[in-house]
Amino acid sequence: MTEVKVKPNDLVSRWERAKVALDAAKKLESALREELVAAHFQQNSTGTHHFDTPDGRDLVCVKKLNYKLDKDTTAEAQSVIATLIGVELASRLVSWKPDLSLTEYKKLPDNARVIIDRALTITPATPTLELKVKK
Repeated sequence: MTEVKVKPNDLVSRWERAKVALDAAKKLESALREELVAAHFQQNSTGTHHFDTPDGRDLVCVKKLNYKLDKDTTAEAQSVIATLIGVELASRLVSWKPDLSLTEYKKLPDNARVIIDRALTITPATPTLELKVKK
């Protein structure tokens, strides 16, 4: 069996074409999704909605709201709420997630890093690629 070598420029060109196609497909899908929602799911309410397609399928639209707390003001708001409804309920209102400061982590002495490493999982992220024109 002979091994076929792919030339680096061919591989870069194939990746570039795939990325352009993917970006176009994502943009088209998003536009068509918005059009379908406007045409068949005009209710502004959240929840699950159904549309019977002409070919007998069920098009399901799930409308949700995104909730995001501001890190700078949440702790203060939670403290004030605790005075109104009690500490126990106020503590269940917001779940705090640990957030690692990579800058500070890298500054840790080895004996401190060993301790936090017991609670830390490090996995490789998906690499990014960007093709730029040389100046």
